[in-house]
Amino acid sequence: MRTLLVVGVLLLGALAGSAGAAPVQDAPADVASCGVDEFTTTALDTTRWNTIVRPNAAGYSVSGGQLKLRALTGDMYGDRATAQNLILQDVPNGAWTATTKLDSKAFNREGQQAGLIVYKDDSTFSKFTVINKGTQGRWFEHIFTADKVARLEIGTDTTPPLNDSFPALVSIRVISDGQTIRGEYSGDGITWAPIGRPAKIGSGVKLGLYAADNAQDGPEVPFEFVSLNAQSDEFSGTDLEKCRWSHIEREAPGGYRVANGALEIDTGLDEVDGTAPNLIGQPVPGGTWQAETKIDLTTTLEGQQAGLLLYKEPLNWIKVVLVDKGASSQIEFVRVKDGQYQLDAPFNVAVPDSLTSFYLRMRSSGALATAQYSTNGTTWIDVGKSRDISDLGAGYLGPMALRGEAVTPVTAKFDYVRVAPSPVVPCTANGTPEAGYERLWNGLDLAGTTQAGPGGFDIVNDGTEGCRLVSQGGLGLLWFNTKTYDNFVLRAQFKTADATDNSGIFVRFPNPGTNPQIAIDSGHEIQIREGVAGDGEDQKTGSIYNTKREIARAAKPAGQWNDYEIRYEKDVYTITLNGTVVNTYTNTTGTHARAAGYIGLQNHSTADEVSFRNVRIQPLAVAATNLFTTVGITTNATRANGQIYPPTNPYSLPAEQMPPSGTVGVAPSDASDDVPLRMPDTTGTKPNFAGMVGQVFTLRPADQKPYTKLHFFGTTTDGGPAGGDFTLRYSDNTTATVNVQWPDWCGNATASAHFAIGKLNGRYRANSTGDTAGCGIYHFPVDNPQPAKTLVSVTFPTGATTGTNTRAYLMALTLEATGAIFTMPDLSGQVAFPDDNKAPTTSATFNPAAPNGNDDWYKGAVRVTLNGVDEAGGSGVEQIMYRIDGGAPQGYTGAFDYATEGEHLFEYRSVDGAGNAETYKQQRLKVDAKAPTTTTLLTPGSPLGGDDWYDGAVTVRLNAADGAGSGTDEIRYRIDGAADWSTYEEPIVVHTAGEHVIEFSSLDIAGNEEAVKSLSLKVDETAPTTSVRLNGADPVAEYTSAVRVAFTRDDGDGSGAVETEYRLDGGAWTSYRTNGAFDVTGNSGHKVEYRSIDLAGNVENFKSLIFVIRPPATLQSPVVIPQAAPAPKPKPFASLEDLSSKVSTVSALRAGKVKVNVSCQAVDRGTLSLSVTKAVAKKLGLKSTTLASGSLRCGAQGRGTLTLKPSTKVKRALAKTKGSITATLTLRLTGSAGVARDTQTVTLEGKS
Repeated sequence: MRTLLVVGVLLLGALAGSAGAAPVQDAPADVASCGVDEFTTTALDTTRWNTIVRPNAAGYSVSGGQLKLRALTGDMYGDRATAQNLILQDVPNGAWTATTKLDSKAFNREGQQAGLIVYKDDSTFSKFTVINKGTQGRWFEHIFTADKVARLEIGTDTTPPLNDSFPALVSIRVISDGQTIRGEYSGDGITWAPIGRPAKIGSGVKLGLYAADNAQDGPEVPFEFVSLNAQSDEFSGTDLEKCRWSHIEREAPGGYRVANGALEIDTGLDEVDGTAPNLIGQPVPGGTWQAETKIDLTTTLEGQQAGLLLYKEPLNWIKVVLVDKGASSQIEFVRVKDGQYQLDAPFNVAVPDSLTSFYLRMRSSGALATAQYSTNGTTWIDVGKSRDISDLGAGYLGPMALRGEAVTPVTAKFDYVRVAPSPVVPCTANGTPEAGYERLWNGLDLAGTTQAGPGGFDIVNDGTEGCRLVSQGGLGLLWFNTKTYDNFVLRAQFKTADATDNSGIFVRFPNPGTNPQIAIDSGHEIQIREGVAGDGEDQKTGSIYNTKREIARAAKPAGQWNDYEIRYEKDVYTITLNGTVVNTYTNTTGTHARAAGYIGLQNHSTADEVSFRNVRIQPLAVAATNLFTTVGITTNATRANGQIYPPTNPYSLPAEQMPPSGTVGVAPSDASDDVPLRMPDTTGTKPNFAGMVGQVFTLRPADQKPYTKLHFFGTTTDGGPAGGDFTLRYSDNTTATVNVQWPDWCGNATASAHFAIGKLNGRYRANSTGDTAGCGIYHFPVDNPQPAKTLVSVTFPTGATTGTNTRAYLMALTLEATGAIFTMPDLSGQVAFPDDNKAPTTSATFNPAAPNGNDDWYKGAVRVTLNGVDEAGGSGVEQIMYRIDGGAPQGYTGAFDYATEGEHLFEYRSVDGAGNAETYKQQRLKVDAKAPTTTTLLTPGSPLGGDDWYDGAVTVRLNAADGAGSGTDEIRYRIDGAADWSTYEEPIVVHTAGEHVIEFSSLDIAGNEEAVKSLSLKVDETAPTTSVRLNGADPVAEYTSAVRVAFTRDDGDGSGAVETEYRLDGGAWTSYRTNGAFDVTGNSGHKVEYRSIDLAGNVENFKSLIFVIRPPATLQSPVVIPQAAPAPKPKPFASLEDLSSKVSTVSALRAGKVKVNVSCQAVDRGTLSLSVTKAVAKKLGLKSTTLASGSLRCGAQGRGTLTLKPSTKVKRALAKTKGSITATLTLRLTGSAGVARDTQTVTLEGKS
């Protein structure tokens, strides 16, 4: 008995080792024979169908070889799991395929649907259905629901609407690798097309039938059968199980067999892309997979080979085979893409000629395939390098054996083919962190992370490029839980699978646990999403979501990696995308991200797939924040700098009576306690009071610890008490508030607030000597509500104003830990400036230096460079700013291109470190970065004739739009390549018959010229002209025997006649295209009426012809009676009958199904050919203009038939084209009466 092994990891047989060691095995694989239920009984087989979710016995029955499942009220979508009678069965272990056929003809209302469902529970499932979409008709869709969130993107997860000719009887199948599922549909059970995207649903699922109507009970849906098959096959029977091996390319039944526990395939003549027979396959799984086989093959001639093949079509496939190379043998891993062999090294491994029993394996990551071989099934050797197979997702996987040009076949024996999910390959981390950076994500696994909310991230191994995180489901957050960050530079690479995919990087948020909303409410999201026009989301990549939009766009297209940098330093965000600064923002007034916090990656929804890799971070020093806003303490010499209210002649406290600047010690007037404080700068040149404006003061990491008390040193001017609630934030993200109220600065102490400094002997005024009021600084101590928790930050209250001049101010803050240990943070941020009272100056340069277009317009983007310079010994330029059209100021971070079209006012200035701001300078810019866009309007709006022919004159109107640019100056056009261009001034009317090309472009005032566009029109407003031929000649009045009637048509340069109708002697109208030339007999007068119709739909007025057939006269007496002149001998005549539209296609010609009928007279043999022009032949890659030809005989009845069959070379050329082909049929016949010819232009319709 053969041992069966699951191929989820390497397949192992007996291993070398210590004596008595048992073979290493996985659990036995489920490789049961094909499971098919054709519903041949009168009751449901409940052994097979062992689960019914929400059963309703009245809603299903089995009879007449069908399961009739009624579309009862309900649905399976997102959080709506209400559908009845989900009839389910278990699926095999590992890879499997399920197929069903159902009849949708009873659908009569929008929303009615039926198909297959893969069901885990009411929260996670996938349905593959055909659905009635009302006025849009039917389409197929794959809707994946995970954690009650549905994934549905119209056009991506749905097929286009089906046309009315698509059968009601449809087939649906699901292919699984054991983890990932994908779907396909078919109208004939032979040709299959994909349904939507694959979905990773995991294991532990059931497969079943599904029918529903989400509005009310609907019709019965008959299911004809369901097959459910494991994809692995041990070939233990006597016949190939075609329900599993559902695709055999070029089947030759005698060339393969199942015998003695193996599949035997005789090596067929030719190659995969030639005529090699018996390419046996089954639908390739979705997701990651591996296929393994064991082969016995003894070769005798060069070219004989056997192995595994993933096949989509003759021009696209990949194989791993052992092949006889004549003097040697080798294992090859060969990819053919669009007909091109990829044989760049390495692609093969030499093996001994004596190797006749071997193992082959092909592995797929979903996008890349690798191959290995083994001589013992245990030790595997790589073959070649990985190859891209992203275009083979709808292919077929299986064994193959062929012999190239070798004359003699040999037989390859396949012991088994086993298909399973590919084993997980250990990750390698992508990229190397720069100096000073550390990995935030280790690039290997999810260690050091926590998933908050639904969904999560998969780890995908991209081989030599390392591993990446891929978002799945949502709305959730994968956050890095080992460390918080205050100031930092974060760098990462990301890419989207589609332009509309959405994600983001969250920063500076508190510990969210398992709730992603905490990061949304408390942190900042740096947006990742480009989207498409009109999708309703204006915030693009680089936006600080719901806070500040991006200022530039620099994302690469979907599928390409982007380099993203997020810098947060001193409250300023700088967002850089692919080397371009796309946003800056100063975070001083908002309520989000006001303290150091964690960093996380968003998984937005089931419909969004975003990948991340090389995520690293450089922590920066904690930003020193100056909380002071007001000059409240001055020396006598600087009294004019005082800023305490009122606005005119404001007050300040005398510095000479207070501790010196920067000193730390016990306040000299504080008799109540010995709490030290840090004095601010009291020289009167810098702010030294902090107003209550909601500032966030984040402690240095070294100062973040538990504290028992907080001591607030401050005062209130002209009123009070005033202050407010200070918010304390702790390391676990909890908060508490303490209320502080300082009395009037010249008032009296209270039980809660005593004087720490003062009362002083007077105060200064800006423009006078001041007064003798006794004012001072109060000390307001409070207990910490959470003394055991680590204090991280203190947020000031806002609006601490109770009157016109009443303001509360903080001068110093002291934190007290257990044991009277004091910490005195410097609220000034240690900002020390030199004596600088002069603003810097800024210069601007533009490239081009002057407008390069007409009327002072720039023809394209303007490169703007700003440079700020402070005076010698000054504090230096702190910031260069600019604004456009009076908008919000933006920080200048380097030269940039300005390409926004229109007339703009560009303003710029610099600010130095002392806060001196330059007056804005101005420059007018007129920018027109692109040419106008010309559009067309046609009347009629669309052609009414066939093949896009208009049946009357066409009016063409041109319109050019230049947006906010300089405006359109001229629209030019020409028709059919005329030598001269014309200026467009009025609508163009095209009425001349034939095919025409109108070229046009526009020029704007700045001088930008649009690239030439073109419009093709086909016009035919005249009906064809039909002529009749009797016995191959012009008609005469009388004939003495049967008359052969034929027609010729002429449509000039028009669309060409497609049909001629006639009737004889008032009978029914008859198609000449179908019946061809005909004979008229009967001695009497006859009337033939006829008319023709061209492709544009023009109908000829019918004509008529009258002639007489008289019998030859007989002699009644010797009297000589005048006789009519004898009928002339028939002239040679040959005519091609119109081709049926069913065979007028490229695919029909490739298949040798183009059948041509001809009519003839007085000629009986000749040739028929189908040819193209030299230009078309060159485009197809052919040297000859003849696509197909053959000899033809015209029978005694005047009819002949020939089926055109192209050569293999022509077939291959036709397989590469998707468009239609215009060709000419040429008929030439000869006979005793001479030569007859006819030609006909045909259009072979392509795939698109």
